[in-house]
Amino acid sequence: MLKIQPRPVAKVTVVDGVIDELKHLLSSSQMGAGTRLPSERQLAQDMQVSRPMLREALRTLSLMGLLNTRHGSGSVVADSGADLFKVPMELMLALEKPAVSDLHETRELLEVFLVGRAAANRSAQHVRDMKACLVQMAERLDDEASFTAADLRFHAIIADAADNVILKHIMNTLRDSVGEMVERSWSAEPDPKVSYADHKRVFEAIVARDAKAARRAMARHMLNNFDELAAAKLVPSRR
Repeated sequence: MLKIQPRPVAKVTVVDGVIDELKHLLSSSQMGAGTRLPSERQLAQDMQVSRPMLREALRTLSLMGLLNTRHGSGSVVADSGADLFKVPMELMLALEKPAVSDLHETRELLEVFLVGRAAANRSAQHVRDMKACLVQMAERLDDEASFTAADLRFHAIIADAADNVILKHIMNTLRDSVGEMVERSWSAEPDPKVSYADHKRVFEAIVARDAKAARRAMARHMLNNFDELAAAKLVPSRR
């Protein structure tokens, strides 16, 4: 087990104090992803807090996605920060209930930027995975659920290929909302061949490592997406 040296927690709320101390330990490189924390007894002693209050703090951090805690095996720092984005973002979307146009605009800004990076940074595996999505889309033009699933995977691969961990997590956090938006647009009975052709153009630009062409293709795809949303009366028409 990695030896770490937490400091006593200041007399603020215990949860805030523990979060601040874990931030200190992470930033000082005393621990990182996958690090197993000392026992509750040792942590409580080092931080000078009671074990019940420490346990509640660890439980909160586990719910936030910072820790993975299992009964009898202690707490481990999460391997990824993805859940730290996911929970608050999902709560924000549930509370704010943003307009579909806001969600689409956010998606458009991110997707057009990410696809340019993906064209520059993609690997051979990314290309193979995107091609598999295109094959599924071509085979399932009349299957809304399967087509949409392949569509969303295609865009998730682009976010991964872009090689920006923060933007990747943001896109993954928005995926469920984007998926719901895409599913709702099917009410206007859009032609899936148009979407497939859009994805094929994006794919070809990424394969060619042509960032400008990839951004143009994605911008066209996003415009077509917006028109589908407008046809479904989810957003006002803009052309």
